[in-house]
Amino acid sequence: MDQNTLDETPHPVTPALSSDAEFVKTALSAPRKSAGAAMLIITAIAFWFVMKGEGGVQELLILIGVLVFHELGHLLSMRLFGFTELGMFFLPGFGAAAMGHKPGARASEHAVVSLCGPLPGILIALPMLYWADMGSLAADPMPLYTQVLAMLIFLNLLNLLPIPPLDGGRFFEVLVFARWPVVDGLFRFAAIGVLAWIALQGLPMIGVIAGLMLLTARSHIKTAFASARLRKDVLIPADVAELGEHELQSIYTAADGATPQATGNYDRNKLLAVNVTRIFDRAARQPASLPATIALIVLWGVACLLALGELAYLAIDSSRF
Repeated sequence: MDQNTLDETPHPVTPALSSDAEFVKTALSAPRKSAGAAMLIITAIAFWFVMKGEGGVQELLILIGVLVFHELGHLLSMRLFGFTELGMFFLPGFGAAAMGHKPGARASEHAVVSLCGPLPGILIALPMLYWADMGSLAADPMPLYTQVLAMLIFLNLLNLLPIPPLDGGRFFEVLVFARWPVVDGLFRFAAIGVLAWIALQGLPMIGVIAGLMLLTARSHIKTAFASARLRKDVLIPADVAELGEHELQSIYTAADGATPQATGNYDRNKLLAVNVTRIFDRAARQPASLPATIALIVLWGVACLLALGELAYLAIDSSRF
């Protein structure tokens, strides 16, 4: 057989995707913007200037150090699970956040990532108590070592509270409530109510978070219901490369239904692309097994009790006994 005969052998032709399917594939394959070093530095400077009126330089340095250590726990766990586009940035007036992306990551992976922010600080604080005096939290002035230890425990315990957008809220959202859209929506509105109540107690900045969550609640709930229907009707693989015409078209239909037709001055296609990613991530996410769910919730509970015990040790004066 000569070369000409070989060249004339027909090759299978891959069918062209529809415009909707191509839109979904492009949205899911597009690289996400990650928070690079420049973003970290800029937001850290902004955080410093916003927070410098809340305490002295020493207290602010302790807070920043604890926040960085906390977020490094998230980043390390995400790297171990194969997340990409990792980054970290500060939220002036609120704290800091870590980011990463893994299409179709399992619910258990998301839950572990949520715990890996607060858990290391709480565990490290345990042996540190050996060098701290019982009841030193009430000392005046409070020793520097106790300040560091108290901040390490308190900030991480705070993040374990089951209130979005804290780590504990994210933990229960992906591990339990995301399975049922109605429960997911009720959980979000309950969190908004709690945050609004906290804001009324004299913390107006918390009200900003509650307001933002309220503004995005409708979109969140519509996405949750669209993802649940899609997961019920179509098997969505976690690997984007394995998505065929039918799966891509189904994702587009679900995202299109969850995206408002009128978006004002905002480009609807950009919002549609965001919803495509959100719906794919939820629909392709494999729920944690019952034993894994129970084990992770027990771990969360143990971490909360451990942190409360550590704070009690620092607060209770042994001379009372």
